[in-house]
Amino acid sequence: MLDISRNKVPTMTSLKAMVDELAQWGINHVQLYTEHTFAYPGHEDIWRDASPMTREEVIELDGYCRARGIELVANQNSLGHLHRWLRHPRYLPLAECPDGYDTPWGERRSGPFSLNPVDPAALALLADWYDALLPCFSSSLVNVGCDEAFDLGQGKSRPACETTGKGRIYLTYLHHVKHLVEARGKTMMFWGDIILNYPELIPELERNAIALVWGYEADHPFDAQCRLFKEAGIPFWVCPGTSTWNSICGRFDNMIGNLQAAATAGRAHGAEGFLITEWGDNGHWQTKPFSRLALAAGAFAAWHGRAPSETELAELVAPAPLLIALGRVYRMAGFDLPNSSPLFSLIRFQNPQAVLDRWSVETLEHASRQVDAIMANGADALASLLPLEAKEIELAARMLGHALRRGRWLKRGQPSSETPALAADLEGIRKTLAELWLIRNRPGGLDESLAPLDNRLMEYRAVTGQTT
Repeated sequence: MLDISRNKVPTMTSLKAMVDELAQWGINHVQLYTEHTFAYPGHEDIWRDASPMTREEVIELDGYCRARGIELVANQNSLGHLHRWLRHPRYLPLAECPDGYDTPWGERRSGPFSLNPVDPAALALLADWYDALLPCFSSSLVNVGCDEAFDLGQGKSRPACETTGKGRIYLTYLHHVKHLVEARGKTMMFWGDIILNYPELIPELERNAIALVWGYEADHPFDAQCRLFKEAGIPFWVCPGTSTWNSICGRFDNMIGNLQAAATAGRAHGAEGFLITEWGDNGHWQTKPFSRLALAAGAFAAWHGRAPSETELAELVAPAPLLIALGRVYRMAGFDLPNSSPLFSLIRFQNPQAVLDRWSVETLEHASRQVDAIMANGADALASLLPLEAKEIELAARMLGHALRRGRWLKRGQPSSETPALAADLEGIRKTLAELWLIRNRPGGLDESLAPLDNRLMEYRAVTGQTT
């Protein structure tokens, strides 16, 4: 499952190249995660600047996949993660919390996020989407998402949730969505995270739907969660991740542990499928070589019931040793973060103080030297690659190095003689990222992905007194 809504929408050439490679690894199922990047008729204001997949492109890709033994499956989130729709005045009345909501981790966020699950007009919008999207796919499956509806019960559905129970309101909504899908000749897949919060309701799920048990840490409790669906007689798949998002170069050891846990639990409890997910949170900054490494590892785990060794992975992907070494730099921090590398926030966010406090200047310097050494040792491997892939790896290493240098810069305080060099380095990173992006991907989403780097440049320039 490739995220095409968090900034990167691949070109058709890139998508077909990906399909060819996946087919070589025995992957037989592909989803393109969609929030707003399908060209829905009558909703041009949503996708106009997003470089969306068109109806004709999806139909063409569906046939391309079929010819290679791959089932292309529709994937449209249908409850949460719909802020790109709901922030528009036309759709805002359908929002659960038009003015903002509280996250489970204590953060207040402005703006809408989820549909109001008790509003019939929300289901009418879904019906409109499905009428346009689902006929483009020959598969009988469709992933309707319905995950992470953090704001459920905080807004318009609050009275109903207080009277009936939040879990039952969610279950009722899921049943409505299922009936919409079935009326169009499809079988519903859905992310299982919310219903797992209400295990007493799992037996009430309708049997002709597929629960997707997802989790992205090495210690995710796949075993316990799979057992709940198995005991209730609900078909389910296990869904680990590539650990590439929020990381730049991936979290290799976490990825391997996550794949292992999913494969072990999936086989033990009779999972019907293994779906490895590649997300694009916070800019989709990971480059293709790191995603390829993780997808190859996922294919191996799906077919063998265990994660691959480094030797086995090296037989599938070049240059695996270099990618693995860069994908282990995050461990030098000496602490872990859920769903993110401890290096990522040092370049992505303006004030990463909570993470920065856990680094020492010495550790940052040591990690920086390690990145340089990895790239020096991998020079021959880089030289053997296609120029584009070598440049993508070099960009990732450069971004890691900049994150570590910026961490030192932040810890040492201002003014700093390092600031002009940091600004110049980041200008080069931004330019290269934009150039490489447009080789594999469409322009929609690029400006949003570059915005955090632009913000970092403004911070450097403010310190040096520059205005442009």
